[in-house]
Amino acid sequence: MAALSTLRIISHPDETGLRENLIPASETIETKQQELAVYRRKLAINDLNKKSNKQQALAITRRRERISRIIERRGKSYVSRS
Repeated sequence: MAALSTLRIISHPDETGLRENLIPASETIETKQQELAVYRRKLAINDLNKKSNKQQALAITRRRERISRIIERRGKSYVSRS
């Protein structure tokens, strides 16, 4: 772990050349863990949205099928009445 005590991060070059920033590894690891946690939360929300979208789509198709069956029955009843 001694090798991870500091990380050398080279940022975008400026007028003087490459700029180096030394950041304690613990801060970087914590930051990455936080970013990963946020990413996982977004994935979980995305999965929930997909599931809910599928459920909504199924509900819509069921509703449409039920309405079409009702219309078919009414059509038959109109034909049988005359």
